[in-house]
Amino acid sequence: MMIPWRQYNHREIDSNTILCLDIEVSSFWIHKGKIIEWDKNLSDDFYNSECEKGSCVYIWMFGIEDTIYYGREWDDFPEFLAMIKEDAVLKNEKDKIYIYIHNFSYEFQFLLNFDWEFDAVFARQMRKPMKADFDIFQFRCSYVLTNLSLESWGKQLGVQKLKGQLDYIILRSPKTPLFDYELEYCEEDIHVMLVGLAKYREKYGKIKSIPLTATGEVRKVVRKMYHKNVGYLKKTTRMLPRTEEEYKISRAVFGGGDTHANVQNVNKVVEDAAGKDECSAYPFFMCVGSYPTSRFTKTIERDNFDFDKFCYIFLLKITGAKLKYKISYLARSRCISVYGGVYDNGRIVSGDIVLYCTEYDLKYIKYFYDGKYEFLSVRKAIKGHLDKQYVNYILDLFNDKTTLKGVKGMEDLYMQQKAYLNSLYGMMVTDIVMPEVSFKNKEWSAIGQLQKPIQPALDNLQEKWYKNILSYNHGIYVTSQARAGLWEAITAMIEAGGEDDILYYDTDSLKMAHPEKYVKVWDKLNKKRLQMLKEAAKRYKIPLDRFMPTAPNGKKSILGEWSDDGEYKKFLTLGAKKYCYEDDDGLHLTVSGVPKSAVKCLEGDITRFRDGFIFDSDTCRKGLATYMDGNNWKGTFIDGYELDQPYGLNLRNIGYTLGLTEEFKAYVQLIADWGNI
Repeated sequence: MMIPWRQYNHREIDSNTILCLDIEVSSFWIHKGKIIEWDKNLSDDFYNSECEKGSCVYIWMFGIEDTIYYGREWDDFPEFLAMIKEDAVLKNEKDKIYIYIHNFSYEFQFLLNFDWEFDAVFARQMRKPMKADFDIFQFRCSYVLTNLSLESWGKQLGVQKLKGQLDYIILRSPKTPLFDYELEYCEEDIHVMLVGLAKYREKYGKIKSIPLTATGEVRKVVRKMYHKNVGYLKKTTRMLPRTEEEYKISRAVFGGGDTHANVQNVNKVVEDAAGKDECSAYPFFMCVGSYPTSRFTKTIERDNFDFDKFCYIFLLKITGAKLKYKISYLARSRCISVYGGVYDNGRIVSGDIVLYCTEYDLKYIKYFYDGKYEFLSVRKAIKGHLDKQYVNYILDLFNDKTTLKGVKGMEDLYMQQKAYLNSLYGMMVTDIVMPEVSFKNKEWSAIGQLQKPIQPALDNLQEKWYKNILSYNHGIYVTSQARAGLWEAITAMIEAGGEDDILYYDTDSLKMAHPEKYVKVWDKLNKKRLQMLKEAAKRYKIPLDRFMPTAPNGKKSILGEWSDDGEYKKFLTLGAKKYCYEDDDGLHLTVSGVPKSAVKCLEGDITRFRDGFIFDSDTCRKGLATYMDGNNWKGTFIDGYELDQPYGLNLRNIGYTLGLTEEFKAYVQLIADWGNI
């Protein structure tokens, strides 16, 4: 039903109305006094050193329920908001009028052109506002709510975002006539947001009740789950770091995903390859793993550790560390210090090392490195398991995701449960001392976690115990155990004589050559995983079927199981997040920051995927942003438009060059010439 904003009969309008804003901008360059558009044939050096940059908002769209308005002059937008403020009679003076913008960080730069003083801007990174208050309005970012592009959000909603209808290279000003198909493209972006936000409003009842982020949605559910469980909340609070030293240790011991390529197979086309993938690795270890159930405290122990009863955090020193295999375990970034280091694309081959690690890391550090080991300090906590109610919620989401996949009419619920499942881990590792980011007088400033006063934030956690639904140290142990699960598979292949056949791994997946040789290896690993599920089912008194629901295709989806993930005629990697493979459907590409569609640049030839290969800017569409903070170009733009927008954002596509660092290339060559060192 159409709900126009203007209501001349003065009927009440509350802040539960859906409002959305989107803009379209022309980026341009000034070269020797001439305005030019982006040309893929011109070099990056030309644009960087010979051109002045500029941008111009040439149309803005505003959605109110099912009505979409257009404006061509950006300067008219404040007047439009003033009309909304004048016509809206709020039920409560404290209520805000919420305006959603997808990728708010982009539009925010252009809102700075107005003579506004934002009452509050909330951001966790500079230039990345998540919400901002101005007068009675609150701008919110729908991207951080959905974690989806407008195109993906539209697909999820069944609202197809139009593609290719608006050529961004063509320069336009507010005076440039637009074709109907161009206006339709502009309208569709708003349409996707209106439809999507209507579903959120239906779910939460009020716009103001919609969480700010995707993780916030799950946090809301879990908070409600435990809000009356005082014993649980106080126990969780007792586990949190209480001193600055404890906090910094927790930060230092945390490690995320684990991605690397086997150096001896880098830059080689390998035939007869295949992939393995873990089924929901993080949720698996959240259900079956062991976790600290008390605060970490110092101990004088230096040997005879009881890993069955206690979790440990070690400050470990390894003098003369030397890798035993070609596959390297330790990342330089996870160490406090490395002296005299030799590196395999950021992984340590040899050197003197100091780092914090858990008992799960220690096992594989010792497996892969010789050297003199010394424990500089040891902390331990009582080992236990996650709360049954939380595990049940994980299984609820996992079962819903599995049983809803591919079911017609249930696409929304499937995507929601999948997003929730992914967010459960994200909640755990949300930093308990957030960075301080401020925006004043149109300038950003930031103080990182380790630079701001930490103790007051930790004291606040103890005072507000009723908010502590999860422990950051639990998050540390999710990734630590998931990492151990990956390396258990890697070492199992090594023990089976397959070190040379390991090609590439990424957190919960592994690529290998000659997969037929390792069938028994994977069967054994999966039998162990199944036993872990049985033990968890017995411990929590949860039916085993909950850990292995049946999908619509009739197959069981077993939590944590290593399953087949494709067969490759050819596989080629250049390092972390850089690989290409050929299967029956042709070539496929995975390169961080490069769309998979860019595989067409290889022209069907996997051997073109080499050091120095360039994905052109037109295909790659990797964006380079230049912020204009009050210094945007000013003057007569195209079609006689007098441009005066001091704040803006200039975007242009840049290409991507595949490459190996000189250090990594030297190590690859060393291994090729001499083998393990």
